[in-house]
Amino acid sequence: MGCQSSMCADSSELILSQPLGGKFTDINFPVSEKSTNLSINSLQRKEKEKNTESVRKFYLLKSVIKITLRDLPNFNEIVKISEIWVNEVYRVMEESSILTEDLKTMVSLNSHGDTLTIKHELDGLRNFNMIKSFYTKIIPYTNKQFDYTSYQDKENFLVSLCPLTIYFYLKLGDEIDFGIGVEKPMDRKQMASFLMNCTEASNISNWANLNNQPIPISCSFSVVSKARFLTFYIFDGVKNQNIDRGFSLFEDYGAPVSKKIENMFRISTADEVYCSLEFDEKSIRTISLQIQNTEICDHMLGIIDNNPDTLKWNAFHSLLPGKLIGIELTSDGFLLKKISTL
Repeated sequence: MGCQSSMCADSSELILSQPLGGKFTDINFPVSEKSTNLSINSLQRKEKEKNTESVRKFYLLKSVIKITLRDLPNFNEIVKISEIWVNEVYRVMEESSILTEDLKTMVSLNSHGDTLTIKHELDGLRNFNMIKSFYTKIIPYTNKQFDYTSYQDKENFLVSLCPLTIYFYLKLGDEIDFGIGVEKPMDRKQMASFLMNCTEASNISNWANLNNQPIPISCSFSVVSKARFLTFYIFDGVKNQNIDRGFSLFEDYGAPVSKKIENMFRISTADEVYCSLEFDEKSIRTISLQIQNTEICDHMLGIIDNNPDTLKWNAFHSLLPGKLIGIELTSDGFLLKKISTL
C-alpha cells in the first residue's frame, strides 16, 4: 500500500523520496563509536565466558565418569565413548546454541553406582543428525547396531511434535545405550502414537485415565535398542495428592513401596511430581518417581537400596549437588536415583 500524503506524486511513492524546496533531503543516523565498541566487547566477553564454562563442564563430566565407573570391566571403552560423545554431540549442540542457558546438561547416578546417564537439552534446534555421526565413531568400542530404517521413523515422530526443546542421552555402565528425545507436552492422540506396538500401551493409558490424565511432557527413543522412555508431570493437586498418584504407578505394576518410603518422599520442597517409564514392545523395564528434594538422600539410601555404593554416591554429590531425587524400580529391585545439573 503506497503513501497517501498529498506530497506524493504517486500513491506508490514514499514521502522520503520527494524533493523539498527543489533539493533532496538526506537523512543521516548518527552512530556512536562508544556504543559500538561496548557491544563488541560485550559479545567478546560473553563468548569467552561461554568457552570457559564449556571447558569447566567437560573436565567436571570427565571427573564424574572416572570416579563413578572406573571399577567397571568396560571402563576403557566407556572413556573412549564419552570423549567421542562430547566431540560429536555436545560440542555440536554447544555451537548451535545462541545463549549459554539454551543448552542444559543433566547427569544422573543410581545408588548401586554402576550406571551414569548424561542428558543434553537444547532449545531451538530440531536436528538429530549428530547422533548418527556419533555412532559411526564408536563402532570400534561397541557391538551395538544402529537400525537406520527404524531411526528415521523415530526421528520423524519426534519432529512431528514440533518441539521447542530436543535432547540426546547417553547411558554409561555395563550396558551402553543412547538415543534422542524431545521435551514437549503431548495430547492423547500423540501419546497413543508413541505407545504404538507396545503390549503395555493399554495399561499405561488406563493408569493415566484413572489418575486425572497427568501430562506426558517428555519422550525419547533409544537408537540402538527397542527401549522407549515417557515422563509424566503431575501438578494439579496438593503435594500429597500428587505423590499418591505418582506412587499408584508402582501399585499398578504390583510393586507398592512401603509407607516409610512414601512418607520420606512427602518431605518435598515442591508440589510437582515426575513419573517415568522405560519400556519396549514387550514389557515395562523400569518405573521411577522423582521429586525436588535432595536433602533427604542420605536418609533414604540404606532404606531403599539394600546394596548401595555409599562412596560413589557421596563423591557424586560432592561434585554435582542434586536437583531431583527419585526412586526407581528395576529388575534388580528398588534403587535410589540422584539427578543433578552440570
